[in-house]
Amino acid sequence: LDEALADADRTLASGQWTAMALNLKGLVAFKQDDRPAAGDYFQKAIDADPGFGEPYTNLGVLRWSSGQRDEAIDLLERGFILSPFPYDIVTMYFSAVTEREEFSRAEQVFTEAKALNPVNRRIAFLLIDVLLKQGKHRLAMDNIEQAMIVFGIDDGILDAALAVRRNIGPLQIVKRSPPRNTLSLCMIVKNEQKHLARCLQSIKSVVDEIIVVDTGSSDRTKDIAAAFGAIVLDLPWTSDFSVSRNFSIEHATGDWIMVLDADESIARQDHDELRKLIAKRSSRPVAYDFVTRNYTFSVIIAGWKANDGKYPEEEAGTGWVHSDKVRLFPRDVRIKFINPVHELVEPTLHRSNIVIKNCAIPIHHYGKLDQGKDLSKGLEYYELGRKKLEKTGDNVDALRELANQAGLLNRCEEAVDLWNRVLKIQPDMVYAYINLVNVYMQIDKFGDALAAAKKAVTLGPDIREAICSYALCEMFAGDIERAVQVLEELIKRDPEYPFATILLLTAYLCSGRIDKSAAIIESQRLTGSSVFAEAMAPFISKLMAAGRITQAKAVLDGLAAKKIEHDQLTALSRECDEKLRDHPANRENP
Repeated sequence: LDEALADADRTLASGQWTAMALNLKGLVAFKQDDRPAAGDYFQKAIDADPGFGEPYTNLGVLRWSSGQRDEAIDLLERGFILSPFPYDIVTMYFSAVTEREEFSRAEQVFTEAKALNPVNRRIAFLLIDVLLKQGKHRLAMDNIEQAMIVFGIDDGILDAALAVRRNIGPLQIVKRSPPRNTLSLCMIVKNEQKHLARCLQSIKSVVDEIIVVDTGSSDRTKDIAAAFGAIVLDLPWTSDFSVSRNFSIEHATGDWIMVLDADESIARQDHDELRKLIAKRSSRPVAYDFVTRNYTFSVIIAGWKANDGKYPEEEAGTGWVHSDKVRLFPRDVRIKFINPVHELVEPTLHRSNIVIKNCAIPIHHYGKLDQGKDLSKGLEYYELGRKKLEKTGDNVDALRELANQAGLLNRCEEAVDLWNRVLKIQPDMVYAYINLVNVYMQIDKFGDALAAAKKAVTLGPDIREAICSYALCEMFAGDIERAVQVLEELIKRDPEYPFATILLLTAYLCSGRIDKSAAIIESQRLTGSSVFAEAMAPFISKLMAAGRITQAKAVLDGLAAKKIEHDQLTALSRECDEKLRDHPANRENP
């Protein structure tokens, strides 16, 4: 204590940290049982810096111990508001309001503190405690759901959430006056503990009912669904997604049905627009087609679009590719899902003459960011697609779906056979040829890839994926000038297409156009970009596989000169050097 006092006096003599030094002298006086002196020092510390919370709390403790409870709780509250992080300050205030049962007052203070400090776990959970002590279970439940998103889900918070949910029950559709259209969210899930809370939190304020069908989870997926107010139903997996989907919509009671997967969400900024859709009155049934943003880290996937900042909280990866299908439709016994895999309601909508309209609200999908889960899902889809094909025969849609899955799983020979079967039925399908190009290149059949690419660009001369496939194949065949020509023409029409930009840069570096390659790098601000390097690596590897070793070396050297670095590029450069050293004939590109 003597040493602490000496330090405090030296600090005061320096003229700095006055409030802290006075507060320290007050603490020493308190420990020495000189309470009048302690109170005097705490007050001086407050006067020296009214924004320093700790002396308010310390003075509050003194007033509390002397029976001045009203003044004490004001001081403790002020201390917490000014310094909401130190454990003792928070605990002192919470203990005081609990003993006085001034929970309404504390609710306001903790609500404001949470708004200012949204990632402070202790404040968030004390607010929940205060709400529960007042019997405000629904508001407490809302805060618990938010906490599960912000702080993650462990057994403790989930068990607490379930206890509160049992008190208030699941979401239920109730009659309202005046009446309004209601919305049921219908989902099927299995082992979605990682994603489900985010999905439900994103849409819960719009829906009146949540139906979750679990097909055999071994984690706590069902508990998470129940905590968010879902009616959870069990259905053994039948290897048919449409059976599970139809089971979910059969149990819905809302006027409208919305279908989402656990790894999807809808942005809060689109909630009002969704409410307007549901509220619309129509003389005939209408269903709505939604665009799904499938977020990815790869910039070379066909149809990739860069994140544009319109959805800062939802956007992920480097960008997204789009897909679309009906997600919102009226509850109607005629509307059913069709197909055991890639299930859709569109066929029954058409049969029932129900109009399908486009909806501007995007659905944000994160499944492709989890490569392990995406592969597992791909294997399951492949098996279901194989069964579907056996059942339907050479149905072009079933063939196309299975061919896509086989390609994604690197079952390349099978994918080639399937795409050729597609083309026998529909010989003008441009995207079948584009996919054939990709599969042939995976197995280094560059001549076959070029033949397919020429067919694709003939059938679809304005389709940018066809043009890029053709340019890439010409590059591997050694006609760099032709690749440059078609890519330059494409970029004139579509300057924001990153796949074409990456390919053109590769072609420029292959042919020694240093100035033009440097201009692309600078214009795209790609220097040092690991995403960009990862996108380049597969093309460089394939150049080497096609025997274009010196061109591959030129690309690697050009990237290194611009300080575009990545482990994959380093490994490729080493491999390239070895090939040039061990096989001098490669310099002539036989």
